[in-house]
Amino acid sequence: MATTLDVIVDRVRSLCVASPFEYQESARLDRFEWDPAQGFGDVSYFRVETVSQPPRGGTSFTEERTDLLTVTVGRAINADYDVARRAMLRSSHSLTAAIVRDGAETSGSYTVPDAGMSSRVEADPTRAYLVLRLTLPVNYEAQL
Repeated sequence: MATTLDVIVDRVRSLCVASPFEYQESARLDRFEWDPAQGFGDVSYFRVETVSQPPRGGTSFTEERTDLLTVTVGRAINADYDVARRAMLRSSHSLTAAIVRDGAETSGSYTVPDAGMSSRVEADPTRAYLVLRLTLPVNYEAQL
């Protein structure tokens, strides 16, 4: 079944805002929007970005694509770096599982190959939050 990358992005966005994650979407791609006076509190912010890769041939005006999807999540350290880091690692695993299951079972419109998956937790000493960058390849058939 043919789909488009924006449909996959919307599906991932809907996973991020739903239970159990309940993240809030960041208004900007270059940084997380938050008021330092309020702090993050218990809210985690996210954004979804994509990088298109060269397509492979197809038939009947379709092409097979494996593009990269990056989900970035920001979470406050709240004076306990180790707790925040562990929570980000759990989020990485849970979010990966949710996206893989959505593609394979719920929507059936994409798959997530094992090759090319990566995640990392980043800490910037000038910021009061940690950043998780989860990159997943998504394979799908696109209509031309």
